[in-house]
Amino acid sequence: MDNVLSFIEQDYDDFTMDILEYSTSIINELQQRFPTWQLFTFMKILNSREWPKESQELLWFGDNELGNVLKYYECPNFHNNIQLSAIFDINKCREEWAMFKMIITNNFASNDIEVILLLLIQDYIDVFLNIIKLIQIVYCIPFSSVECEHGFSRQNKIKTKDRNSLATNMLDLLMHVFLKGPESKEFNYNRAYTIWSSQKRRTGFK
Repeated sequence: MDNVLSFIEQDYDDFTMDILEYSTSIINELQQRFPTWQLFTFMKILNSREWPKESQELLWFGDNELGNVLKYYECPNFHNNIQLSAIFDINKCREEWAMFKMIITNNFASNDIEVILLLLIQDYIDVFLNIIKLIQIVYCIPFSSVECEHGFSRQNKIKTKDRNSLATNMLDLLMHVFLKGPESKEFNYNRAYTIWSSQKRRTGFK
């Protein structure tokens, strides 16, 4: 009986170690595959929805995270062995941060970041030039493959076997219509037909 229990305990220990090694291996692979994942967490401070409500807390909020984000962009960028100029001024970005939080809290607290960014570009580009550039960079990063998958799905519906000779530029235009165009009930079909029929002579049309 003792031998059986000893065997079970040993087997259980081996099983536990296998799980631990497997889990550790998965974590290490993910960290190597996505080395900047923590950077995305720091970037959340640029979304005013994440900010504290108390003004005293807001005063110092995000300083460390901003420092980590800026540290990433301090590294020089190279393309074809040529060093590219800095996208924005790191030091001025730090200086703009406190005033930026105050302006957003007092004027745009109820807006989503997409709306806030447009208003900032329109009215505050000269005041928060560097912070705005940083936000534009952050919101250019695709955090999901949904849009890409949606585009491929739409492409496959447009370019079928019967339309396999469709040129790339026309495919691009059609995808823009399907992905970004107006609702069909809002589309002016008469005007579209007029433009289409005037492009060149159409056989069978008068």
